[in-house]
Amino acid sequence: MFLSRIFSAILDYNYVFLAISLATLGVGLGGYLAYKWSGFIYRFRSEWLGLFALLLIVFVFAMYALPYLGIWSYAAMALVPFLAGGSLLAAIVQRQRDWIHAIYFSDLAGAGIGAGCSVWLMNIFGPMQTISLLSAALWMVSSAFLAGIVTKRLKVFYGVTLPCC
Repeated sequence: MFLSRIFSAILDYNYVFLAISLATLGVGLGGYLAYKWSGFIYRFRSEWLGLFALLLIVFVFAMYALPYLGIWSYAAMALVPFLAGGSLLAAIVQRQRDWIHAIYFSDLAGAGIGAGCSVWLMNIFGPMQTISLLSAALWMVSSAFLAGIVTKRLKVFYGVTLPCC
């Protein structure tokens, strides 16, 4: 939702779909990256989540702040956070096969909540503030996991907020 809104302000209507398609290619590339380095990504999943939150906010602000650079640069900038997020999700799914039903449910629930709330949140706070809030939430979850503060509620929040992005 967010990408379509920000790209529709920057690009012509027919290029928005292309840029979003190329950005979501990052999820597939992230899955391949997780296939090759799943042990590394899974072992450092808290750090990887923090990296995803950081990349999300940095590249979105870069797309927002920089002058028009062309469709390929915007698609490349949007691909990077999707690559990090896709590799994290794929590594978690690959390593937690016994819990695939709960992980897939969290993914679908998070995507549904994210799709349902994104327009509402962007209308209230604005697009940049909404992405900032989501990135801050993911950063806090990553920091809590790194600090060793792990509760069942935090795991549920982690499972629902990651797919929302």
